[in-house]
Amino acid sequence: MSYAARELSFRAGGRLLLDGVSLNLQPGQVHALLGPNGAGKTTLLRLLAGEQRPHSGSVELNARALADLGARELARQRAVLPQAHGLSFACTGAQVVALGRLPCPRHSAEHEARIVHDALELAGVGALAGRSYPTLSGGERARVQFARVVAQVWEPLADGVARFLLLDEPTASLDLAHQHDCLRAVTELARRGLGVLVILHDPNLALRYANQVTLLREGRLLASGAPEQVITAEALEQLYGVPVRLVRANGGLPVVTVCDRPTPPAGPARSAH
Repeated sequence: MSYAARELSFRAGGRLLLDGVSLNLQPGQVHALLGPNGAGKTTLLRLLAGEQRPHSGSVELNARALADLGARELARQRAVLPQAHGLSFACTGAQVVALGRLPCPRHSAEHEARIVHDALELAGVGALAGRSYPTLSGGERARVQFARVVAQVWEPLADGVARFLLLDEPTASLDLAHQHDCLRAVTELARRGLGVLVILHDPNLALRYANQVTLLREGRLLASGAPEQVITAEALEQLYGVPVRLVRANGGLPVVTVCDRPTPPAGPARSAH
């Protein structure tokens, strides 16, 4: 069981946004997708999610073509967290998370309430269950929305069918502590057997939490593999166009630091007249 994209290409507005990109997500692994703005990361996630169709290539979820899955069946096998969360109704945090349960078989009210509670707790926002969603900060809303998609794929499926999460920059609006809390929750979900694709901008987070990393540049695959094999100074400089170096302290994980750009030599001095 896997989530496989093969040779995906996609055009919009006369531009080639993705060009022959292949990707394979595995249950039990966190797969980080890195790349500069405009690299095609969100486009790739939308194609994987089935929100858009590729102009060429294919996507298979659990050995079935994405187009062959009904909406409810698809929603039970994969949940998608977009960058924007456009919800302005006066729902409570718990009610927002309960929306993730709509495609799922219904249980007793007590059972459903337990899933909502547990998803909120995993996301670290149990205290927001009774709060009005529109009154929450941007970071709090992001964490409640994360709990919503977790609740959607909370329960194992029959016959060992794998479940996946597609997360588009889940740490973007979070402070430092909550970024790590979010990704620790992601790794816990992977430990429980879910496969996760997470779009990140910080290579240090990918080094710490991902099992696999893919680098995307100008709609093309630059590299894919184990984090420490893929996240190198050479690759990051090619990816982002800034000089970097990786520093390893006391035998721990390498840390990516941005170097100062070399100062251009001064031109010849001009004599005053």
